[in-house]
Amino acid sequence: IGVFAVLSLVGFILSLWVHIGALFGRNVAPESFFWGLHVGIFVVFFPAILVAEKRVGSTNRKDFWKMVTKGSPDGIRYLFYLLLAYAFVSSLISFFHSPPGVVPKGLSPGVPWRGFSEGWMVFYFGSFAILSSALHSSRQRT
Repeated sequence: IGVFAVLSLVGFILSLWVHIGALFGRNVAPESFFWGLHVGIFVVFFPAILVAEKRVGSTNRKDFWKMVTKGSPDGIRYLFYLLLAYAFVSSLISFFHSPPGVVPKGLSPGVPWRGFSEGWMVFYFGSFAILSSALHSSRQRT
């Protein structure tokens, strides 16, 4: 679990770095980072889901995030909620600012990176929250 928690934290930090650069209209990383961050989500998210199901029993719960982050600081859960809200609102703004039926030709280099990095941040930090909470809880029991 520890390796995946570290990988998810590194993925989050890299995606945050890419996102901040994209907000300024820049590509701060080579194209290979794009695909690496994209594929890396699956490397950390599937183990996080397996750990979450083992800890909670069912992912169909109203208090899923509260249960799955039990044992970690509340700030981790609230930061995840904040990232989720930010990605949702930012995506809505981007969606409504684009003209209907038109594919813009002269996009700023950071625009595609910005959209994807929002999702990366949510998935990487969500995975980190789940995995680090499980790691913290297992250390408390021993």
